[in-house]
Amino acid sequence: MLVVSRKPGERLLIGESVEIVVLAVRRDQVSLGISAPRAVPVHRQELLERIRRENQRAAALGADQLQHMGACLRSRLASQGTAAAAPLTAANPAPDDSPAITGAA
Repeated sequence: MLVVSRKPGERLLIGESVEIVVLAVRRDQVSLGISAPRAVPVHRQELLERIRRENQRAAALGADQLQHMGACLRSRLASQGTAAAAPLTAANPAPDDSPAITGAA
């Protein structure tokens, strides 16, 4: 691990496309500004871990649970007057260009 000391306003470059600027230092908190291309994912670690846990939990859902969730969402949309999409089934598959929920994890 590289350890670097920086003062507010000073910058750190990672490669040629990622720049980190120390914006402020207050007590035990450092504010950073990060400039990176859209293709470079930048996440706070605690949020990325939460997303991973939720994805694992969602992948573990059974078909019955997913169908129940779909029914609840359609019901909620209908009660709000929003057009609800028909459930995805073998007879009504998702179009090739749209995301679909599958049993694969």
